[in-house]
Amino acid sequence: MDAGPDKLIRFGTSTTLDATISNPANYNFLWTPSLFLNNAAILNPVSTPDVPVTYIIQAIDKITGCISTDGVLITPVFDIFIPTGFTPNNDGRNDKWVIPGLALYPEAQVTVFNRWGQKIYETKGYYSNPWNGYYKGVAQPSDVYIYMIQLNDEKKQFFKGTFTLIR
Repeated sequence: MDAGPDKLIRFGTSTTLDATISNPANYNFLWTPSLFLNNAAILNPVSTPDVPVTYIIQAIDKITGCISTDGVLITPVFDIFIPTGFTPNNDGRNDKWVIPGLALYPEAQVTVFNRWGQKIYETKGYYSNPWNGYYKGVAQPSDVYIYMIQLNDEKKQFFKGTFTLIR
């Protein structure tokens, strides 16, 4: 039983839960919570959440009654919100400069410059590789940094500004 991958979706939209199991006809299914689902008793319901939801699927074998479970997190994301700071101090909170809305723009390019205009970070696919405050293996100091974000979408949206790294 696999509930499928966690997903980020645009706020106000729907997604199909991508659960899989061998021989699905041999099982009854129950998703909990049933909140925001079109049908909690099928393998691949549609979810339209307006808050993050962790769904747990139970696959119940029709003959043996054995139950298998797995979970999946569906997170609705508003459009771009760019944090004004982060604290890469390895305390497990805000250790990377995370920009949640970029998950909706996998081709977005993010570039970070230090106060002297030196490019210290650049990537596409930022959501899966947010900046951790290091450049060439060296922790960058507490300071104000400049960012440029090119979404590479049909509107050619571009953002620039500053954020603070706090150690």
